[in-house]
Amino acid sequence: MKKFEAGTLEEAYAAAAKEFSCSVTELDIQIVQNPSRGFLGFGRKNAVIVAMCKEKSARPKPEKQGTARAHKEKKAAQKESAVITKEARRPKASPQKSEEREKEPAKQELPAAPAKEQPNLLKRRDKDIFDNFYDETPDMHVVVSEVEKHINNLFSSACFRIEPVRVFALDDETVQIEFKGEDAALLIGKEGYRYKAMAYLLYNWIHGKYGYKIRLEIAEFLQNQEAMMESYLQPIIERIENEGRAQTKILDGILVQIALQKLRERYPQKYVAVRTNKEGGRYVIVNEFMERR
Repeated sequence: MKKFEAGTLEEAYAAAAKEFSCSVTELDIQIVQNPSRGFLGFGRKNAVIVAMCKEKSARPKPEKQGTARAHKEKKAAQKESAVITKEARRPKASPQKSEEREKEPAKQELPAAPAKEQPNLLKRRDKDIFDNFYDETPDMHVVVSEVEKHINNLFSSACFRIEPVRVFALDDETVQIEFKGEDAALLIGKEGYRYKAMAYLLYNWIHGKYGYKIRLEIAEFLQNQEAMMESYLQPIIERIENEGRAQTKILDGILVQIALQKLRERYPQKYVAVRTNKEGGRYVIVNEFMERR
């Protein structure tokens, strides 16, 4: 054991390793005093350790060349005998089975389609998929029957005295639903708020599931709204005829859709759209299409 002193422990370790000509990991070290910086230079202490080099384990003596060669030859012989034993234990195929295998006819693979016909086959497959996709569109008569059944089941337990709901095809894209009866007008609500809610729910259900639009008629409410809108649109139409453009007043709910539909039917060559003002009110505007430059 030797004593080493330095400013830090690292420096003391390095000095000990240098002294014994070994690495720090091979040292057996005991710390006698830890270093201290003191205060303003007073009370400063160096690191003090006592160290020695650990004894190295004796390395195994190398085998003689002849002994090593004999050891390798012995291992090779053991491997060879193991392989021979394994082959002997493996069951041999009987000559009868081998003859049967030879007699079995080889499987004939179907010839692949020529390279020129492959694009045609792909086109034919894509066409079949395309046609089958549109064949899955529900038939209008089936949709009408299902919608009528479900709506009547829904309102059968309601407290309103109404006639059986009638559902029929208005055109190829639209299903008309009619509510009639003594209490049918109650389904409209004040300012048509119940009508709007029912129309919204029925549209999302039927259009989302079957892909058809709807026209909801409750106690001739829609018919009266259309008649009223036709009277209101007469001066708007006159203004369009004279000036080429016009717009409606702020319209509420179903009236916007009625005005939009009627003006588009009247002026298919003009720009007819719904606009919204800052307060959220909606109106219909009719104008000429802007030409792109």
